[in-house]
Amino acid sequence: EFFSKEDIRTLKAIFVKIIKHERLGIELFTSTVFIALLISIFEYYPLLFAKYSIPEVFFGSIFSCFILIGFLSISFFEKHEKNDRLYIVLLLLTAISFGLLASQSLILVIFAIFIQEFSFSFILTRISKVILDNIWDKRISSSYQSMVSFYDSIVRLTIPLILLVLMKWFSFSLTVIMISVMSFLIGVIYLMKIIKINWRK
Repeated sequence: EFFSKEDIRTLKAIFVKIIKHERLGIELFTSTVFIALLISIFEYYPLLFAKYSIPEVFFGSIFSCFILIGFLSISFFEKHEKNDRLYIVLLLLTAISFGLLASQSLILVIFAIFIQEFSFSFILTRISKVILDNIWDKRISSSYQSMVSFYDSIVRLTIPLILLVLMKWFSFSLTVIMISVMSFLIGVIYLMKIIKINWRK
């Protein structure tokens, strides 16, 4: 058998634990959706560069700058990892940045891309730490992380498909505006959940 009965019981217990853990659940949902959106939108950057007649020869240099932005983001996270309010602001700003990609202003588009690259490293680093911090039993660590990875994979596969369908039905500009509104609402839901959780304390 690929999975023993004990494995199935363990995975079921982990799934239930994650669902019942309100803070972990909302963290996983919010971060995986935003990361999936950021990865999907990243694939359309070359189209944006072409729209503003940026020569392909500069694409490599631009993408190299993203590595520097990532280092900056991780350093920023290390100083502010406990600041929920800052994280919420970053989520909402990221949501707005999706809509800014529809702008006719190159400066606004560059700003939006900077925010997205900064947010990607920040959110990815944050959720990685949250996942590790919430391993309640070291004996099931691998199963726990496998379950989280499975969930993450489903979201990362679903979001690009949704985006692809939207791109076929609507223009790029309208699609990113819809994504902006949707992700902003997710950010607001996250805000309300965190306020509710902290109020209970």
